[in-house]
Amino acid sequence: PLPEPEPIREDELDLQSLPGIGASTAQRLQEQGISSAQDLIALGVEGLADVKGIGRTKAEMVLDILEKMLETG
Repeated sequence: PLPEPEPIREDELDLQSLPGIGASTAQRLQEQGISSAQDLIALGVEGLADVKGIGRTKAEMVLDILEKMLETG
């Protein structure tokens, strides 16, 4: 099982703190203007899955964890 995510505010997201997002994926997201939790949520599963190195399964996992992080923040 995955560890419980740390609570965050939308404006303090470090993309690399999300499971499955490494330095190169975080850089690709930032190059597309994605830098906040709100940006990731706006992309949705389809948009995030289209980013090289992510794919649908990882996109679903990242967004699920992100939503939990925001709920507890």
